Parts: sequence; structure tokens; C-alpha cells
Amino acid sequence: MARSPAAGAFIGFAFAHLTALMPVEKLVENERAVVFRHPAPVGEVHWLGVPKMRLASLAALDLADGETRACMTAVFQALVQAAEGEGIRPYTILVNGGAYQDVPQIHFHLLQDGAAYEPFAPPEDGVVWACGQAIAYPHPRSDESCHVMIAAKAPSDPLPMLDLAQPAAQGQLLDCLALVQQAAARQEMDAFRLLTYCGYATVDPGLTFHLMG
Repeated sequence: MARSPAAGAFIGFAFAHLTALMPVEKLVENERAVVFRHPAPVGEVHWLGVPKMRLASLAALDLADGETRACMTAVFQALVQAAEGEGIRPYTILVNGGAYQDVPQIHFHLLQDGAAYEPFAPPEDGVVWACGQAIAYPHPRSDESCHVMIAAKAPSDPLPMLDLAQPAAQGQLLDCLALVQQAAARQEMDAFRLLTYCGYATVDPGLTFHLMG
């Protein structure tokens, strides 16, 4: 039932207009996003970040739309703010897509864990895709069936230090998400996870995402 169009429409409406009535423990809330503790956590730290806009999925995002771009930026800002406010480091931000997504409203999980894939620079002779300020390339040493790295093309701060109030930083983040959409379609991923590591000492020092299917 949660996957049905009617359920998706109601959930999207609820997050757009009814967050004040939700019986959840909120950590951060702003005009466009809310972060709260997961009602059925899988670990001691398991939070959800949700935009206050009906946005069905990562693949369906219209990243040319100004309000969509603002909402996605606000979700990442709120997640980082919540982690910093609670003194949580390191942590992982993850979003499920396709068959892995249980509810037809985009939502991001923040989890605290100790395992992370190491980053790799783009291969000199490998497949590299680009979109604006972002590049994508296969992870060369992953045990996943499909594992694509998406990163800012130019050197950038890691997400916890990225000033998303600045247009340049927003552009890097949103171009990364646009390239995720392209890479998932190119690789024909009907189920995927997208995650970024935050606060790890040696992993993904800049703005980097892992797309795994």
C-alpha cells in the first residue's frame, strides 16, 4: 500500500503541509526540509531527512526546477546541521532508489557506522562521464555488482564543510545528483543505493557519492 500512487500523494502532501502534526522527534526543521529520528531505527543513530515537497524519487527529480533544487539543497543542509548539532561523526547519508525504495517520497537516511569504501581518482583510460561540475566513473575495486563514483569535477570541501548557502557549492551538489540520475539510467539500475561518507579521516575527502546497484 505504501508504494501506491495514492499513498505517495498523501505522504508528499503530509511532508509539504503537515510536519507540525507528525508524532516524530525532530532534530532540525527549516522552510524546505525536516530531519527526525527514524521511528524504527536499525542502529543507535538512524535519522531521516525529507524535503517539504512532493518528490517521488531520486530518479524522478526535476533538477532544472528551482524549488526542487532548493529543497534538495535544504535536505543536505539540515542533515549536516543535525549531525553537527548532535556531535555525530563519522556518518553516512544514504538514499534508496528503484526497487530498494519502500515509500514513494524521496527520503534520506543518516546512519553512523564504521565501514566505508575507499575513494579512487578517475582512471586515465577508463569510462568517465561528466555533467556540469560533476564527473562519474566506475569504482575499480568494489565487491558490488555495479559501483559508480560521482564526484565534484574541481576540488571541493567534503559535505560537512561545504557551504551550501553559496551558489557554487549548490551547483556542485546538484550537478552530482543530476549525474547520478544519468549514471543510474545508463547502467540500467532498477534498484540502487546512493550514499556519501561524512567525517571519515581518509575516505572521500571531497564531495563524493557512491552509486551502487
